[in-house]
Amino acid sequence: MLKTPGRFYTFFTILALPILFVITYHIVEAQTSTLSSPTISTPSDTENQVRKIGFSYYSGTLFGDATDYFKAVKSPVQVMRDGVITVLTEKKARTMLESSAQNITKAGFTEEERKRLSLNMLAVFEGASIQFIGANTATITFLIRPDAAKGDSMGVLVLIRKAGLWQVIEEITDSVPVPASYLK
Repeated sequence: MLKTPGRFYTFFTILALPILFVITYHIVEAQTSTLSSPTISTPSDTENQVRKIGFSYYSGTLFGDATDYFKAVKSPVQVMRDGVITVLTEKKARTMLESSAQNITKAGFTEEERKRLSLNMLAVFEGASIQFIGANTATITFLIRPDAAKGDSMGVLVLIRKAGLWQVIEEITDSVPVPASYLK
C-alpha cells in the first residue's frame, strides 16, 4: 500500500516524534558509558561509511538538522511503519525537520544534553548490524528501545551507493517490539 504523506505523517510529526526524542534520550543514555566524540571519525572502510550515514540521517531527523539529513538521503525517502509505506518528498521532509527542530527547542535541551544525546545515538550506530546486499546496497539494523520483558524495538535503514556515496532511501520501523520468543 503506497500512500502520500497524510494522517500518518501528521501523527508522526506531532505525537510520535516528541515521544521518540524522550525515549531515545533516556533509554539510550542508560546503555552508553562514555565516548570521546559526538561524531564518527573519518571512515576508513565501507562499513564505517554506512554507519556514518546512518548516524547523520538519525541525528538530522531527531534534531531537525536539514544539512545532516539531506547529506544522508536520496530523496524521496520511503518510510515504512507497521507495513504502511509513506513517501517523504523533500518538501515534506523539510516540514518534518522544522517540526523536529521546534520540538527539540521546546524540550529545552541544554548544549550538554544535546551532546550527550548525540553520543548516545553514536553508540547506537556503533553497535548496529550492517548487512551488505550487494556492492551498492546495504541495511543498518539498530536498537531503538530495549525492553527485556516486552521485546526490543528495532529500526532498519536501507542505503544505496551512487558515485561512491552511501545514501538512505528507506526507513523501516514497527510499533510492536520483537517478541523474545522470536529470538529463541
